[in-house]
Amino acid sequence: MAAAAACILLFHAGCRPAVEPGPEQQSNAGATAEAGPVTVRFEWPDDRPTTTEVVENVPAGTTLETVLRDLPQPEMQITGGGQTALVQSIGGVEISGDRGWTFEINDNFATRGVGSTRLTPPTTITWRYTSFEEASQ
Repeated sequence: MAAAAACILLFHAGCRPAVEPGPEQQSNAGATAEAGPVTVRFEWPDDRPTTTEVVENVPAGTTLETVLRDLPQPEMQITGGGQTALVQSIGGVEISGDRGWTFEINDNFATRGVGSTRLTPPTTITWRYTSFEEASQ
């Protein structure tokens, strides 16, 4: 039961448990840039078109949480901070019992939460509102 509860909590944070470092830790291994762009895409569950925000000059090692908190659009509710940061809603779309916001980093399903994910620009983050089963396929 505890494992199931942990899995649900991690799902709502936009990640799943990992044994090894996730792709976000290796996204640009060997890159020499110290700062660069981070592109954040939002694929909406309703009839809104996909939106994209680009944040320029993000220092390598910046957490995804920091980038999200600095975005002017869309409106986000993030509770907690660091390892306990939890995306509650994006653009007015709130998490529910079986659906939530999940994200990919450079087309790889995230394995850490937003407060633990450190970015190495250039990086593309894609957010989708999905069930855990849909996100992990």
